[in-house]
Amino acid sequence: MARLPTLCARPVRTLSKKVVFIIVEGPTDEEALHVLFERALADARVHIHVVHGDITSKKGITPANVSKSLYEMVKSYADNNGLRRSDFARVIHLMDTDGAFVDNSVVAENLTATRPQYFDDEIRCRDSSRIVQRNDQKSKVMRRLAVLPNVWGAIPYEPFYMSCNLDHVLYNLRNLSDEEKAREAIRFSRKYHDDIPGFLNYICHSAFSVSGTRKETWQFIEGDNESLHRHSNLGNLFERDDD
Repeated sequence: MARLPTLCARPVRTLSKKVVFIIVEGPTDEEALHVLFERALADARVHIHVVHGDITSKKGITPANVSKSLYEMVKSYADNNGLRRSDFARVIHLMDTDGAFVDNSVVAENLTATRPQYFDDEIRCRDSSRIVQRNDQKSKVMRRLAVLPNVWGAIPYEPFYMSCNLDHVLYNLRNLSDEEKAREAIRFSRKYHDDIPGFLNYICHSAFSVSGTRKETWQFIEGDNESLHRHSNLGNLFERDDD
């Protein structure tokens, strides 16, 4: 009798470098930072995971289930690449604040706005009730992520914010069109492609750089209208790595 073929499990890879799994919101975020992260974190194998949206305001996401969504992202990548949990060094998550922590009185209705527009002391939008609802969900989820220690059991999780968004932090520009985002991302990546020390200095020591402990930097962004202003605690990632 002929023997049936044996179904073998996918072989598990052995990595010379552990994976740093970096979550970003959109493709232009990846365009701006991918190569720079690879060079700045040269001791790791960097993977950029593009969410194509904002997980903190996604329909159905709550403080109670957001960690499960992060786990599914990492686990899916691991399964598709024959990796184990021990192959991951950490999960880094970059989030736009989008003014999530401001008082509702700062949300102003403007019927001509085709998309929310962000300013230092105001969010202008077509439907203020929708933004208020979004901010309520987003702020609660971000507060949960701010204190989340691990993903997939034991992989360290490190959340960082870009305020009011990545364009604001990296280029000092807000309310960009998709075409403008793409253009600025390419420009930024090219500017620092061969100048990683310059990139690190920019991220760590600019006027927008918020230093301190994880708890301190997240408490800061929740105050007043800071989540509309130009701030980021991303520099703490690299400052710590330099220790």
